[in-house]
Amino acid sequence: MPVPVCDVATIARTRAFFEALARGCDSDVEQIEVALAHLAELELDEQTLDGFQSAQEDAARAAARCRSTVAVLDARQALLEDAVNATPDAAKTDFYQEGGVSPTTAGGGPDQAAAHPGVQGVAPTRPPLGDKLKIARRIQLDDGETLIGSGKYSGEDGTVRWALVRRPDGSPALRLGVGDGTFGTDEDQCGPWNGGPDETEAINAERRALSEEYDRAEDRLAEIEAANTIAELRGDDPTVTLTDLVAERDRIRVRLDEILEHDRALGRARERERAGEAVDPAELNPPRYCEPGEFDRLLNRWKRLQYDLPSADVWDKELRPPQPGEADALNQRCDELEAIGLNEVCASGFTTRLGLPAVEQARQDLAGAVDRAEAKCQAINAWWDEHDRLEDAGDPDALAAHKATEREWEYEVFTDARVPGEWGDLAYRVELDDPSCGVDILLGVVPHGSTTFTDLDEVSGAEAGCRLKAPEARKLISALGQVTGSAGV
Repeated sequence: MPVPVCDVATIARTRAFFEALARGCDSDVEQIEVALAHLAELELDEQTLDGFQSAQEDAARAAARCRSTVAVLDARQALLEDAVNATPDAAKTDFYQEGGVSPTTAGGGPDQAAAHPGVQGVAPTRPPLGDKLKIARRIQLDDGETLIGSGKYSGEDGTVRWALVRRPDGSPALRLGVGDGTFGTDEDQCGPWNGGPDETEAINAERRALSEEYDRAEDRLAEIEAANTIAELRGDDPTVTLTDLVAERDRIRVRLDEILEHDRALGRARERERAGEAVDPAELNPPRYCEPGEFDRLLNRWKRLQYDLPSADVWDKELRPPQPGEADALNQRCDELEAIGLNEVCASGFTTRLGLPAVEQARQDLAGAVDRAEAKCQAINAWWDEHDRLEDAGDPDALAAHKATEREWEYEVFTDARVPGEWGDLAYRVELDDPSCGVDILLGVVPHGSTTFTDLDEVSGAEAGCRLKAPEARKLISALGQVTGSAGV
């Protein structure tokens, strides 16, 4: 990687040097992303792609380290500058003055920075985007609209997918989907991402209709079963009523109890005989009380009347007799509906369509906010690192002087924006809550017309958005820069 001129004669030039290095590393990240897109189209093996991904991550870490150096420099600049100016004879002051002398550096010159892409705003050459998501066959394009390319970024806590399209008038637009880790995958309840508006409501409306069809089929099957049961219980007499069958059931119960009591009395007599008691022979040899098989026949009939007899409200309904094959057809349809799935789905993300200028404006706003937030975070952490060092060193005077430089800090938002789009608005926020945990970037699409998701907090709270840390956000910002750059924005 070519490097800018190593001019560190002053603190301002040192800052500019490391900022140029960071931009150069960002450019390398973009170039590697382009290479990854082409290699993915060639369907190279995953191990090869992982090697390029590792190089990209190294470049991103280098960019973050450069910015961290600048943050630490800024965090300590005021204190050191005051100290030097207060004691001008104690040290050279050239470093803290913009007019300091620039030393001659080996292997560099004024034009060297321009040779490095991104250092002085020179955009790297970007080949056309590839269809990394293989979305060409499923994207829902408008009439006259064409797909240019697609891609995605997956962080630890969310996924961003995009499809660059060209409208009929020739202008480019970006379909941008933001959601949780399952968004747009086979695990997404709404199915693989198709680059279109949210389909949760449409899917749920269809499933509600199918669920109602299923309930109607179940009701009809219950009606058929009740009609068949009533016909079986009536037997050859279609005039038998529910009251008649209930009375028959009760009579059978009485008869079953009589038979059981007769058998129990015979059993008691035999037990007395075995115990040596005198037993009347008539008790041991009673006349036959029921016909062979009568008890089993009555018990089966009683069970049908006791457990299968339809309730009064079903009995009183006008039950339509089943048509030939109707029950089989209804059972088959219920099986089909159960296989489709009738439970309503929950959105794991939403999609918007934006013009490229709006995307680029949001990208630059995000990039600037992330830079400011990370610099603030690193400065706070650097202050505490120095505090801990002085405390461990046991130097009370130096520690007291350091504590005098402490500034109050509270939760801070560096940008909180909402970009209008079709189907939904792109919303994002860069915030610093706990410096020890780093900067948080919240990203989501607020769908139009929704009463459940009306702002970024509701989208994020339902895990239908994306939460990134600064290194992840820089990768996404770089990837979106490749998209807008490929379209000439």
